[in-house]
Amino acid sequence: MVDGVYLFTTQTCPNCKLAVAMLEKAGIRYTKMLANENKELCEELKIKQAPTLVIINGDSIERVMNVSNIRKFAEELKK
Repeated sequence: MVDGVYLFTTQTCPNCKLAVAMLEKAGIRYTKMLANENKELCEELKIKQAPTLVIINGDSIERVMNVSNIRKFAEELKK
């Protein structure tokens, strides 16, 4: 995958919708990925739940899991 911010969601997840709203309100550019359409990628990135935010920067991969941690991530970037 190329460097960037990816939000792994499911279509029916209410917390995923909250995560999308938080990222958009914070002005964070990201790519939304449906977990069920990207199963191999989820396995490769060790994604076990939605929502999960994945930040890829070179060889570094950071995972931010669940809506409360995504909120903290968004708030930190706004500072």
